[in-house]
Amino acid sequence: MSKSVFQGFEECEAEELAELKGEWDPDDHKKKSSQPDPLIFGNFIHSYFQGEEAHKAFLKEKKTIK
Repeated sequence: MSKSVFQGFEECEAEELAELKGEWDPDDHKKKSSQPDPLIFGNFIHSYFQGEEAHKAFLKEKKTIK
């Protein structure tokens, strides 16, 4: 058992076991987090004050914002 696997078991046995079995991917879980990117709001405001064209380009790039 490697040191990183051992440390994973110390943190959360169920999580590490599921990861070793291939039933759970921690990176995939982080991508699907319900928490929004905290910088998106600031970027939204910044693009708004840059001008209409910049704001439309930002909205097109970030299609998750409606």
